[in-house]
Amino acid sequence: MVFPYTGPSQGLEVGGIFVLIILKILTTMAGVGGGAIVTPFCMVFWGFPTKDAVAVSAFATFSATFASFLTSFKNRHPEKKANVLIDYGITCIMMPTTLAGA
Repeated sequence: MVFPYTGPSQGLEVGGIFVLIILKILTTMAGVGGGAIVTPFCMVFWGFPTKDAVAVSAFATFSATFASFLTSFKNRHPEKKANVLIDYGITCIMMPTTLAGA
């Protein structure tokens, strides 16, 4: 497994952590969760079973999305300086329907 770093696959595990971080940064910047990339990535680099890889993928996607939100929730609209960049009115309308569909 990932921790502690022991055994012959130590380089693969450490390298996998750095590659995973870069992948999550790129997928978050692109606006996609990246779960379809992270799940097989965890299975190949760390030998996780499918159930554990999906859980790690979901947590990594949540963490990256939350960090993205924290860095942008106070940004102002480029044309309307009185408004924030995120339209929370649309969010309040969309989130219940998204959760109901999920």
